[in-house]
Parts: sequence; structure tokens; C-alpha cells
Amino acid sequence: GRIRRWQDEFPGLQPPSSTTAASSPLQRLTTMAGEMYAAAHRVAFDPMRAERHLLLIYSFPATAVDSYVADVRRQMIAGIAAASLLILILLLWLVRRTFAPLTRLTAATAAVAAGRYDAPLPESGAGELGTLVQGFRTMQESIAIRDERNRLIVETAIDGFWTTDTEG
Repeated sequence: GRIRRWQDEFPGLQPPSSTTAASSPLQRLTTMAGEMYAAAHRVAFDPMRAERHLLLIYSFPATAVDSYVADVRRQMIAGIAAASLLILILLLWLVRRTFAPLTRLTAATAAVAAGRYDAPLPESGAGELGTLVQGFRTMQESIAIRDERNRLIVETAIDGFWTTDTEG
């Protein structure tokens, strides 16, 4: 039989550069069999003589490697898109949960401005929002008491007068 040399089968393959390097990086080559990815690994079988070694060459068809890499890339993109969507949904939920009390407080201010002092307020929690809600609740109660007192005065007074200034 004919002696086959790896240099003929894998032209352009760079083997490990020295006796200390065990492997070469994956390289794309054009061979007689077509486009290939190949890597070489040096295996020493005589520890006393470093030049005596076995060179193992691993090769894969470029189409198979490229197809696998494309599949992995698609899976990564799909995973990142799914994680991003999940994070977006979580953020939207957190924003709605955070601002819902402010929305209810805004509706309560409109009701108080219209004269309905029994408008429901959100539960006062901890932090700045809880302090704001408690302050609004106190203001709502004091306006209701003052409005009721003024109504009673007007309803029970025999004569009444009203004063206004230049601003109305």
C-alpha cells in the first residue's frame, strides 16, 4: 500500500507548534474531501524522547459544523428573546403595581374636588407613598368636617352674609 501523509490529506493544517503545546486550534481547511474543520492533538508516547509522538487529527465536515453553529445561534437568540420578553412582562407588572396606588389617589383627588369627601383611598403602606396617602386622608377628613360645619351654619342661620375678596 501507499503511505499516506497527514500533510497530503489536510493541506494547510497547522499542528501544535511545539513539544509543549498539546493541541492546535480548530481550523477551516479545503481538502480533497471538501471544506473541513480540523484540529490536531499531539500525544507523547515516549517521555524520554519528545520527538516521538503521535499526532491525532480530528476533522468534521464544514457543512455539519456550520449547521450546528447556526442551530446553537438560533437557540441562543430565541432564549435571549424569551428572557427579554419575560423581563419586560415582569417590569410592566412591577410598574403597574407600583403606580396603581397613585392612580387611585389621583381619582380620589378628583372626587374630593367634586365635593365627594368619602372617595375611597388606597391602603396606606410604608414609605413616601404611605405618608402621602395618610396626609391626603387627614386632609380629606378635615375638609369634610369643615364643609359639614359650614353647611350646618348656613342651614341654621336666620340671616346670612357672604364676604368675598378681589380674587373671588
